[in-house]
Amino acid sequence: MDTLIEPVPAVVGTDCEGTTVVNDNAKELASAVIPDGDTLFTTLSRFDDYIAYVYRRPDYNAGDTLRLIQPFLYAYGFTEDWFSAWAATKPLTLIDDAADAVSHIASAGLPVYEITVTYRPIALRVANAVGVPLSHVYCTDIPREPIRMSQGESSRVRHVARGILSSGPLPSLGADAMEASEQRLSQSTRQHIHRLERLIWHELPNRSLSARSILGCVRAMGGDYKAMALRHAASRSGTTMRHCAYIGDSITDVEVLRSLKTAGGAPISFNGDRHAVRAARYCCWGTSSLVPALLALAFGRLGIKALDIFASSGGKERDIFLADAPVAEMLDQLEKLENAWGVAAYSPANRQMILDSSAHYSRLIRPAEAGYAQAI
Repeated sequence: MDTLIEPVPAVVGTDCEGTTVVNDNAKELASAVIPDGDTLFTTLSRFDDYIAYVYRRPDYNAGDTLRLIQPFLYAYGFTEDWFSAWAATKPLTLIDDAADAVSHIASAGLPVYEITVTYRPIALRVANAVGVPLSHVYCTDIPREPIRMSQGESSRVRHVARGILSSGPLPSLGADAMEASEQRLSQSTRQHIHRLERLIWHELPNRSLSARSILGCVRAMGGDYKAMALRHAASRSGTTMRHCAYIGDSITDVEVLRSLKTAGGAPISFNGDRHAVRAARYCCWGTSSLVPALLALAFGRLGIKALDIFASSGGKERDIFLADAPVAEMLDQLEKLENAWGVAAYSPANRQMILDSSAHYSRLIRPAEAGYAQAI
């Protein structure tokens, strides 16, 4: 058994929304600022999926919804000062045991990094709430220079927003998103996307210099940028991607999970949508943040072989975990929870079981978002 124990100088990265907090913060922001902002945000989010994974637009990442929504926020009166006040006081709902999970990992000597598409003021608030050092946060920034739209610009950008909303709901990207192509889309969906492309990439920047500036300078911390951030975090901690774990749950985590799988690290899906599940090596579900934290901690303390045995057995082979006190303590704490949880090593054979289990617990934790998350 000792030959299976391979402790590594591990680094743990985690997403924010869905793995640490219940909130969909950017959607809540859009709703607070823009009339029908939740509908506009959902449309842009679905458009984001198509552009990132079907059309593969250069210099575009999954999660750039937070770049696309910003011109509309400013057009409806958003300011940096207002946002700072709103972010500091808005209701924030942590997933059960989120702070405890970070504490367990950090106390065992593994640095924790928050790598999230969330805007910085909220990302820092979440990090502070769960005990992640603020210097360990990688997130989306608003423009460095204050944006001040003229009344005329705001009016024109609002006109574009109404045009997007009048297009109606954009269908969700299907189950085979990563293999999708434009030719496999219906004619009506292609026409819808092309209309949105015209509104967003042509009308919006041509109607507003401020909008053009925002679209050109803002980079959301999603897709490839998350993978780059984890590599940077690993370098800061004196290690490599092979010695990293990352916990994610959605399409914005696909690239970092894939990169980690290729590197031989520990990509972990927690209540993940179908994109995160397929990109991960380990999948887990439950209502407590201790569930993915157990896998990340076991990887750092015992190595990937021990984690493979545990996950491949569906969590039944536990003896190897008892060899390390911090891992054994967290496992014991999990076993005392009233709510069930589970773990599996991803394979095509158990994919549907993982998706069903992840969807069930995602609905328990985030009922307002689970329908969309599982549909895309």
